[in-house]
Amino acid sequence: MEIAEPCDGSEPMETMCANQCAGHGDCFFGFCRCHPGWYGSDCSRKRAGMVLEPARHQADDTWLQPVTVTPPASLPVPASPTRPRPLIYVYDVPPEYTSRMLQYRVAADSCVWRRFYDGNNTGFTGWTYSVETLIHELMLQSEHRTFDPEEADFFYVPVYVSCFFWPVLGWADYPWWYTPNGLRPMHGANMLEEVHQWLTTRFPWWARRRGRDHIWLMSHDEGACWMPKALYDTSIVLSHWGRMDVNHTSNSAYHQDNYSGMMDRAFYNWKGTDFLDRIKGHVCYDPNKDLVIPAFKPPGHYEWSPLMGARPMERDILLYFRGDVGLNRKSHYSRGIRQKLFRYLEGCDVWLLQLTKKQTNIYLLVKTEKK
Repeated sequence: MEIAEPCDGSEPMETMCANQCAGHGDCFFGFCRCHPGWYGSDCSRKRAGMVLEPARHQADDTWLQPVTVTPPASLPVPASPTRPRPLIYVYDVPPEYTSRMLQYRVAADSCVWRRFYDGNNTGFTGWTYSVETLIHELMLQSEHRTFDPEEADFFYVPVYVSCFFWPVLGWADYPWWYTPNGLRPMHGANMLEEVHQWLTTRFPWWARRRGRDHIWLMSHDEGACWMPKALYDTSIVLSHWGRMDVNHTSNSAYHQDNYSGMMDRAFYNWKGTDFLDRIKGHVCYDPNKDLVIPAFKPPGHYEWSPLMGARPMERDILLYFRGDVGLNRKSHYSRGIRQKLFRYLEGCDVWLLQLTKKQTNIYLLVKTEKK
């Protein structure tokens, strides 16, 4: 068992890997060291003809049971006679795009949606872009997963772009795409272009439908706005952003994310092409193929929902907001929406309310009556 050795001499803790290596590998700070005979990014695949031994969570390491799933596709006999469709093939992309990012992160809570605490108890981290590692893990565990790309209806391409943007880029000496300077979207666009080349030169499945059955997640700010056009035009994109203007400009208040900002363009060229030219000419969201998804919320958040069986609540709140109001940011931040709300609320009775212990975040609640 590969576990992190704490500095204070307390009990060692398991480190977090996608699906905890399916119980057939040791997790080394995000990277799975597969046991003999097992392979794949999550160690869920066994070489043909070899005996399937019990997984770690099925044998000795019981603390892994709540978070580890044996993918039905890895069973010698299908779990059910009728396999649920759609069938999704999850690429084992090179580790520099996923698991190596987790090794470069600077804090235990960064880049992951869950982690192990004292006594190897699991908990939620509160990482802003937790959906990135969450969806990857859910895809690996899903009953819809297939190990045979020829029968797949869809292909999921995991790339930890948000993890790379923060906290890896700017904190670690490496990696970067392809200069240690320049805009973060430049690095992200070059990374995605590199993955695209890996897909098209190593495998036949992108060309089969020109990428129309390939799924990407763009969880960082402004979503797919700066995604290379060659990927975006045909792929399915999941993001938090629904902008549909073709000639869009960046609304980021963070200078390193503003892909419309003027910086030293000497850094922009990779393989002789300015990255800004490669991201032009597409919307950030196409409702005909893309899907806007919500940001990650821990399951406890939904305990009060009537959809989960709770009693309906009386809604006496005009506005819910969580985050930086942007008062001291540039005027284009959040397309000016946050600043406009702040100005509107200057005449309202505004207060902060600390909710129950189960929800420790601070929320802004606004009465419907003005003073």
